Amino acid sequence: MKPCPSCGAEIHEEARGCRYCGYSLVPTVVSRDLASEGRSRNIGLAVFFGVLAVVLIGVAVLGFLIFRVALKQAERERLPPIASYAEYEQIQTGQSYAEVVEIVGAQGQPFEWSRDSADRTEQLFRWVNPDRSTLSVWFENGKVAHKQWDKRR
Repeated sequence: MKPCPSCGAEIHEEARGCRYCGYSLVPTVVSRDLASEGRSRNIGLAVFFGVLAVVLIGVAVLGFLIFRVALKQAERERLPPIASYAEYEQIQTGQSYAEVVEIVGAQGQPFEWSRDSADRTEQLFRWVNPDRSTLSVWFENGKVAHKQWDKRR
């Protein structure tokens, strides 16, 4: 015989519970399962909130990058063009580089391509606007040989 841990009454050694107060002497596995379930739930919540934080940070960074691109585009559109289509139309075959610069009002950017041979020299100059429209003028022996206007891309 042994005493009941709850009420102190004498109960058999093999008893699974106290017949006087109903106290259970069987170890409860349920309490361990509840504890591990609570830990699993806590780990699950931590993983959920961790993933949520990463997603929110990613969305914030993506939003910031989109905002920067839109801002740069807006800035480009506000800047005055270097060369206009009206100036392009004024450029005629046979004009010199100096005459083209006078029409456009700005120096052109020499393109890396140029060709020199015994009887002629070829060179390309470009005027690129903030909106990416481009005036290209090919010079042959220092005179306009060809011109091209590329609209905004």
